[in-house]
Amino acid sequence: EAATVTNNEFTDCPTAIHYEELATPASPSLISENTIQGATNGIRIVTASPTISGNTFYDCTSYPVVQTDGGSPVYTGNTVTDSGYAAIALNGSISDDWILGDWEWPYVIDSNLVVQVGATLTIEAGVVIKLESEQGLFVDGDLDLQGTSGNEVVFTSWRDDSYGGDSN
Repeated sequence: EAATVTNNEFTDCPTAIHYEELATPASPSLISENTIQGATNGIRIVTASPTISGNTFYDCTSYPVVQTDGGSPVYTGNTVTDSGYAAIALNGSISDDWILGDWEWPYVIDSNLVVQVGATLTIEAGVVIKLESEQGLFVDGDLDLQGTSGNEVVFTSWRDDSYGGDSN
């Protein structure tokens, strides 16, 4: 059954919401309309694909959302104010197909990301992926870049504010 986490207030915690799917629910889970203040990381998503919408992140010291080991969350209408980074952190090892969509913020590979043999990482047109110092994307499986002329997929340094805005 799908999980719903809505209309809550989380203050001064390491990770406000840790969401991990052990089995794929019949309908998408929903994390919405939450206020997260003073967390290190606001939401940690592990191998899951919830809808994350209308959440407000204040004074988070690191990333508002950390996405680990795959999943394809949908992000809409979230806001970040006075937080460490305005980006979605990516890390871990992908063993199933994974889609990165063009959402509100750029993605930052904050620790190595590995696409395993037999898995496909699809990156939709318009996505900006930034890499922290000495981190990388390692592809042993397949990489499907769907950029087009004028709507490219961009890989750049996490310190590059000309793509995806100021995310550091």
